[in-house]
Amino acid sequence: ACLAIGYFSREGVRRDLLSVAESNNVVLAHTFSSLIWPKYADFFTAAGSMDIWVLRGHAVTRALRKEVLTAIEGIPVVKVKVYDANGLTVFSTQASQIGEDKSGNTGFITARAGGILSDFTHRDTFIANEHAVEDRDLLFSYVPIKNRLDQIEGVFEIYYDVTELLARTERAQQIQFAIVAASLAVLFTALVFAVWLIERDRQR
Repeated sequence: ACLAIGYFSREGVRRDLLSVAESNNVVLAHTFSSLIWPKYADFFTAAGSMDIWVLRGHAVTRALRKEVLTAIEGIPVVKVKVYDANGLTVFSTQASQIGEDKSGNTGFITARAGGILSDFTHRDTFIANEHAVEDRDLLFSYVPIKNRLDQIEGVFEIYYDVTELLARTERAQQIQFAIVAASLAVLFTALVFAVWLIERDRQR
């Protein structure tokens, strides 16, 4: 009974957490889209014809990185990536990923078709915006970028650090499990004692 309650409770909490965190990522993506895309749309369009090393060292890339890092300062976003409509990684806060082809990635394909894909991942080591972090639970989302005509022009990929949130959830579930286990143990003990009293009276 304890295991069943713990399992379904954990799955329910993770499902609700995924929904809330995904909503946060969608809001962030739409915010970035409204702030960044109109300003850098021409650059994203031309990126496909650039050499990877030129793209990584481009002045616009440096300006975009500065703007994105300023926008996410103080919130637990550890990586932002932007793909053009063909799956080219035009921008990433991890510079070494710029220029990668992600056209076959399931998340990109889903967002390119107008959907949103989110999931949890655990990383022992993860290259965040400016440094490596260890033992992190992350939620990533692929969100389509749409223009004013509701046409999809690119895709955002956002990684949100939910390590502390999941840790608090795990602690709450452990407390819940302990309470249920203790309650069942007390009930079982009371039943055993009642049976013992009845058996003693029967023997008399």
